[in-house]
Amino acid sequence: MNRIQNVFHHFSLVRVDDTNQIVGNQIGDPVCVQWVDEPGQGRASLFVPRVDLFLRTHPVLGVVPNEGQLFRFDPQIDGSYVIRSVMDNVNRLVLNDPAGPITVEPAPPVGAPDFNKQFWRLVAPRPEFRIQNVFDDRFIAVVEDPGNVDNWLVVGFDEGSLFWFQSVNLGQATLYTVESVEYLTIDAANRVQSSGNEEAARVLQFDRQDDGTYIIHPTGDNINRLVLNDVGQIRNEPAPPPGALDFNKQFWRLVAPPL
Repeated sequence: MNRIQNVFHHFSLVRVDDTNQIVGNQIGDPVCVQWVDEPGQGRASLFVPRVDLFLRTHPVLGVVPNEGQLFRFDPQIDGSYVIRSVMDNVNRLVLNDPAGPITVEPAPPVGAPDFNKQFWRLVAPRPEFRIQNVFDDRFIAVVEDPGNVDNWLVVGFDEGSLFWFQSVNLGQATLYTVESVEYLTIDAANRVQSSGNEEAARVLQFDRQDDGTYIIHPTGDNINRLVLNDVGQIRNEPAPPPGALDFNKQFWRLVAPPL
């Protein structure tokens, strides 16, 4: 079972809505990818257990009660896919709006800012990611405090924690670690910390940049953002000045675990 995530609209996953329309959604539906050919490539039917329906592409993208038409998954070098009907070599699934309908249309022009809206990833059944800093490639990690076995520290580390994204709105989420069930929060000194109390979790806004990275900041705070400093601390503070050597320490990648 997988969720199907859009590459361009990172918080949008394939979902069957209440009218049986196929849309982008921050939660997504677990989808059973039933491979006809070798798993991970070739042809497959797509079954959505929540609604007990299959996806189809002809005459329009929709759902059917019995096994639908086959989709072809064309693998790309980054592990994503172009997904299309086996009967159509031109059109493919495209998500134009992060919360809008998924359409079947030709590829965007090469070089278009939203060129990647035609690509999809198969990700874990629930939205889990590691969060990697662009400037020095370290990840956000929640680790045991060596000075206090009952405490946890949030640091930049070579091996990051796996976070479950609990979506609040599109592009907004609270985060907790899969391993230790610690929620990310921000203390009065603007340090990113963790808490075992869900009520202490901060809702974070993920602002997507043109290169697919993110600025991450608390909702309602348009000045500060999460920044990884030189000693491995993660703080909520203003952006570095343009032209600074470490300007990119304010940007983060979402890295999905391998299936």
